[in-house]
Amino acid sequence: MCDPVIGSSMAVTLIGATVSAMAQKQAGDFKAQVDRNNAVLQERAATDADSRGSFMAGQSMMKGSQLIGQARAGAGASGIAVESGSVVDTNATTRAMTTMDAEMQRYNAHSEALGHQIQASNFLADSTLASQTGSNGATTALLGGFSSIAGQYTTGYIHGLMPKLGG
Repeated sequence: MCDPVIGSSMAVTLIGATVSAMAQKQAGDFKAQVDRNNAVLQERAATDADSRGSFMAGQSMMKGSQLIGQARAGAGASGIAVESGSVVDTNATTRAMTTMDAEMQRYNAHSEALGHQIQASNFLADSTLASQTGSNGATTALLGGFSSIAGQYTTGYIHGLMPKLGG
Protein backbone atom coordinates (compact mmCIF):
# COMPACT_ATOMS: atom_id res chain seq x y z
CA MET A 1 0.00 0.00 0.00
CA CYS A 2 1.21 3.48 -0.88
CA ASP A 3 1.82 5.95 1.94
CA PRO A 4 -0.65 8.83 1.40
CA VAL A 5 1.86 11.53 2.36
CA ILE A 6 4.51 10.25 -0.03
CA GLY A 7 1.90 9.66 -2.76
CA SER A 8 0.58 13.19 -2.31
CA SER A 9 4.10 14.59 -2.36
CA MET A 10 4.86 12.71 -5.56
CA ALA A 11 1.65 14.02 -7.17
CA VAL A 12 2.44 17.62 -6.17
CA THR A 13 5.98 17.23 -7.53
CA LEU A 14 4.60 15.93 -10.83
CA ILE A 15 2.14 18.82 -11.08
CA GLY A 16 4.84 21.34 -10.18
CA ALA A 17 7.25 19.92 -12.76
CA THR A 18 4.55 19.99 -15.44
CA VAL A 19 3.55 23.57 -14.67
CA SER A 20 7.20 24.63 -14.60
CA ALA A 21 7.84 22.91 -17.94
CA MET A 22 4.86 24.62 -19.52
CA ALA A 23 5.97 28.00 -18.18
CA GLN A 24 9.52 27.50 -19.49
CA LYS A 25 8.22 26.57 -22.95
CA GLN A 26 5.75 29.45 -23.05
CA ALA A 27 8.42 31.95 -21.96
CA GLY A 28 10.76 30.72 -24.66
CA ASP A 29 8.04 30.86 -27.30
CA PHE A 30 7.04 34.37 -26.23
CA LYS A 31 10.63 35.66 -26.38
CA ALA A 32 11.09 33.98 -29.76
CA GLN A 33 7.99 35.74 -31.13
CA VAL A 34 9.12 39.11 -29.76
CA ASP A 35 12.51 38.61 -31.42
CA ARG A 36 10.87 37.68 -34.74
CA ASN A 37 8.71 40.82 -34.52
CA ASN A 38 11.81 42.91 -33.82
CA ALA A 39 13.53 41.36 -36.83
CA VAL A 40 10.62 42.42 -39.05
CA LEU A 41 10.83 45.97 -37.68
CA GLN A 42 14.56 46.10 -38.37
CA GLU A 43 14.03 44.88 -41.96
CA ARG A 44 11.44 47.62 -42.44
CA ALA A 45 13.87 50.18 -41.02
CA ALA A 46 16.51 48.95 -43.50
CA THR A 47 14.11 49.39 -46.42
CA ASP A 48 13.19 52.84 -45.13
CA ALA A 49 16.86 53.85 -44.83
CA ASP A 50 17.54 52.82 -48.43
CA SER A 51 14.45 54.67 -49.63
CA ARG A 52 15.44 57.81 -47.74
CA GLY A 53 18.92 57.62 -49.21
CA SER A 54 17.56 57.45 -52.74
CA PHE A 55 15.18 60.32 -52.03
CA MET A 56 17.89 62.49 -50.48
CA ALA A 57 20.24 61.76 -53.38
CA GLY A 58 17.52 62.80 -55.81
CA GLN A 59 16.95 65.99 -53.83
CA SER A 60 20.67 66.79 -53.98
CA MET A 61 20.75 66.27 -57.73
CA MET A 62 17.73 68.57 -58.18
CA LYS A 63 19.32 71.27 -56.03
CA GLY A 64 22.54 70.99 -58.01
CA SER A 65 20.64 71.33 -61.26
CA GLN A 66 18.84 74.39 -59.87
CA LEU A 67 22.16 75.97 -58.87
CA ILE A 68 23.56 75.37 -62.34
CA GLY A 69 20.39 76.82 -63.92
CA GLN A 70 20.51 79.90 -61.69
CA ALA A 71 24.20 80.42 -62.45
CA ARG A 72 23.60 80.10 -66.19
CA ALA A 73 20.61 82.48 -66.03
CA GLY A 74 22.60 85.03 -64.01
CA ALA A 75 25.57 84.81 -66.35
CA GLY A 76 23.33 85.11 -69.42
CA ALA A 77 21.49 88.11 -67.95
CA SER A 78 24.86 89.78 -67.35
CA GLY A 79 25.90 89.21 -70.96
CA ILE A 80 28.43 86.47 -70.14
CA ALA A 81 28.69 83.57 -72.58
CA VAL A 82 27.22 80.51 -70.79
CA GLU A 83 28.65 77.85 -73.12
CA SER A 84 32.33 78.61 -72.62
CA GLY A 85 34.97 79.70 -70.15
CA SER A 86 34.55 79.97 -66.43
CA VAL A 87 30.76 79.41 -66.50
CA VAL A 88 31.27 75.95 -68.02
CA ASP A 89 34.03 75.19 -65.48
CA THR A 90 31.85 76.36 -62.57
CA ASN A 91 28.93 74.27 -63.82
CA ALA A 92 31.14 71.20 -64.16
CA THR A 93 32.44 71.68 -60.60
CA THR A 94 28.91 72.15 -59.26
CA ARG A 95 27.74 69.01 -61.11
CA ALA A 96 30.68 66.98 -59.72
CA MET A 97 30.12 68.18 -56.16
CA THR A 98 26.39 67.51 -56.46
CA THR A 99 27.05 63.97 -57.69
CA MET A 100 29.49 63.39 -54.80
CA ASP A 101 26.90 64.64 -52.30
CA ALA A 102 24.23 62.36 -53.79
CA GLU A 103 26.53 59.33 -53.72
CA MET A 104 27.52 60.07 -50.12
CA GLN A 105 23.84 60.22 -49.13
CA ARG A 106 23.22 56.88 -50.84
CA TYR A 107 26.28 55.36 -49.15
CA ASN A 108 25.31 56.64 -45.69
CA ALA A 109 21.75 55.37 -46.09
CA HIS A 110 23.00 51.99 -47.32
CA SER A 111 25.34 51.76 -44.32
CA GLU A 112 22.41 52.49 -42.01
CA ALA A 113 20.30 49.88 -43.81
CA LEU A 114 23.08 47.32 -43.44
CA GLY A 115 23.16 47.97 -39.69
CA HIS A 116 19.41 47.32 -39.52
CA GLN A 117 19.77 44.12 -41.56
CA ILE A 118 22.51 42.86 -39.23
CA GLN A 119 20.30 43.65 -36.23
CA ALA A 120 17.42 41.76 -37.89
CA SER A 121 19.69 38.74 -38.34
CA ASN A 122 20.71 38.97 -34.69
CA PHE A 123 17.06 39.06 -33.62
CA LEU A 124 16.32 35.96 -35.72
CA ALA A 125 19.25 34.14 -34.13
CA ASP A 126 18.02 35.21 -30.69
CA SER A 127 14.56 33.94 -31.62
CA THR A 128 15.93 30.49 -32.41
CA LEU A 129 17.95 30.47 -29.20
CA ALA A 130 14.95 31.57 -27.11
CA SER A 131 12.81 28.80 -28.56
CA GLN A 132 15.51 26.19 -27.88
CA THR A 133 16.11 27.57 -24.39
CA GLY A 134 12.40 27.30 -23.61
CA SER A 135 12.28 23.71 -24.84
CA ASN A 136 15.43 22.82 -22.92
CA GLY A 137 14.06 24.46 -19.78
CA ALA A 138 10.85 22.45 -20.12
CA THR A 139 12.78 19.22 -20.53
CA THR A 140 14.98 20.06 -17.55
CA ALA A 141 11.94 20.84 -15.38
CA LEU A 142 10.31 17.53 -16.28
CA LEU A 143 13.48 15.51 -15.75
CA GLY A 144 14.05 17.22 -12.42
CA GLY A 145 10.49 16.45 -11.38
CA PHE A 146 10.75 12.81 -12.41
CA SER A 147 14.06 12.51 -10.58
CA SER A 148 12.50 13.97 -7.44
CA ILE A 149 9.55 11.57 -7.71
CA ALA A 150 11.94 8.64 -8.08
CA GLY A 151 13.83 9.82 -5.01
CA GLN A 152 10.63 10.14 -3.01
CA TYR A 153 9.52 6.67 -4.05
CA THR A 154 12.91 5.17 -3.24
CA THR A 155 12.94 6.77 0.20
CA GLY A 156 9.42 5.50 0.88
CA TYR A 157 10.31 2.02 -0.37
CA ILE A 158 13.42 1.83 1.82
CA HIS A 159 11.32 2.72 4.87
CA GLY A 160 8.63 0.26 3.93
CA LEU A 161 6.09 2.92 3.08
CA MET A 162 5.87 2.21 -0.67
CA PRO A 163 5.18 -1.11 -2.44
CA LYS A 164 7.70 -2.85 -4.65
CA LEU A 165 7.10 -1.96 -8.31
CA GLY A 166 6.53 -4.67 -10.86
CA GLY A 167 5.80 -7.51 -8.62
